[in-house]
Amino acid sequence: MLGAPSGERRGRTMCLKPCKSDSPLIRALRRELRSGVGALAKLDKTTDWAIKAWKRIEGRCADYVRQIAKIQRNTRKGNCKGARSGVRYALKGFNAAVAAAVLVVSRRPETVSEITYKTVLAFARTIDPMQKCDEPIAVWSKPKAKGGHRTIRRFGPRRLAVQLICKHLQEAQGLRPEFDAMSIGFGGTHAAVREVGNWMVSGSKAVVTADIENFFGSVNPKEAQKASRIPRRVFREYLTVPPWAEVHILGNHGSASAAALQKAARRGLPQGSPTSGIIGSAVLRPALEALTGGERILIYGDDLAVGAASRKDGEALLRTLVRRLAKHHAGPLIVKSRKVWDTKYFVDYLGYRIFVKQMHGQVWPEFVPNQRSFKRIWDRAKAAYALGVDDVFALTDYIAQTFWAAYPNCKATPAAVQRLSNLLAQSLIDQEFGLLPGWTFKPSSHWKCGSSKIIMEPLFACMVGQADDKFFGER
Repeated sequence: MLGAPSGERRGRTMCLKPCKSDSPLIRALRRELRSGVGALAKLDKTTDWAIKAWKRIEGRCADYVRQIAKIQRNTRKGNCKGARSGVRYALKGFNAAVAAAVLVVSRRPETVSEITYKTVLAFARTIDPMQKCDEPIAVWSKPKAKGGHRTIRRFGPRRLAVQLICKHLQEAQGLRPEFDAMSIGFGGTHAAVREVGNWMVSGSKAVVTADIENFFGSVNPKEAQKASRIPRRVFREYLTVPPWAEVHILGNHGSASAAALQKAARRGLPQGSPTSGIIGSAVLRPALEALTGGERILIYGDDLAVGAASRKDGEALLRTLVRRLAKHHAGPLIVKSRKVWDTKYFVDYLGYRIFVKQMHGQVWPEFVPNQRSFKRIWDRAKAAYALGVDDVFALTDYIAQTFWAAYPNCKATPAAVQRLSNLLAQSLIDQEFGLLPGWTFKPSSHWKCGSSKIIMEPLFACMVGQADDKFFGER
């Protein structure tokens, strides 16, 4: 039976309640673990002893949070030796395994046969980052929005648990730079788009955008391991796809053969792992900070944005960026698509069109989903119809789900999206990808995305390739 945690013996309050002095990382980790423990405890239908057992599991999680906080404090003080010893101690300790087991089981309830404190603790005892893992890795090929295909990996519960521990350890050591849009407290895609809009308002006359071709698959694993600040044994076994791991191909939507997909699955950093984005940012960080001193730079996965004072400076920054990434020690990293945008018109970044509005002497940025994003939803609907999804109700649900997956923060009402998705599904079935006779839109049908109103007519006209260029600000 699990004994009382060390903090409980010292008389501390063993809980995961947030504290005002917590950093954003610790606050988010406390919230996530508290939510996971609470959800699992409600599903435990065993005796009253389960309440005490879950309290002890919560104490283990609280001890783990304190270990992460200590590593973060040592890193900020410049005590690298103390941070490294804290990382090794956390990887070998049982507290980290219990916390990771709570997170994995709350995300994937099918991991255990029955949700009880005994099964969660039994799963935690199987988590050992220092030992080899015999779980197979699922791989499939996913089409990309701009052409080509992306190799996605799905890891088993034990591998995922160790990856979550490593993610917390890396974030505590400050591996993710402040200009990474996926960092805790930044805000994700919309915050990144809004930040680019603020550049446009505050004096940037040009914005450079660049996309690194096959970034995660091109990174040298040795250089990635050095940047990860994770022991080599753990990195090779859990944060990559090792040569001895069994790989199962679930689907191949590209032109590559099964052997080529197997080879691509073992190359570079695996997309689908929670640590790959952090390691990728750490690899790119020195080159990007040297470019402009770390100011007016954004990175979201492999999509880069850099603000410049003029178009001439933007072109010079782009040439420097391409040259440095091509000679990068973890590469070569090839910049596939790149462009210098004049902020007088608009900027396309992360699937949104960003522009500046001015009224009554006030200037502010606005953004709407760009034409390519709308067309992507329509193309996926056509592909689903071609694959045999010819029932109007099933196709309507597919189009609506595709839209919400592309724009999860959209303020549209579900009824409006469902109604217009039904019109698109009906047009696919009745007219073979054409508009229905008499299909009209009311200009008053709109929703707010950020601070912008998106009219339904150009939205769905764009989906069928009949968009009005004036609405999107084309020159």
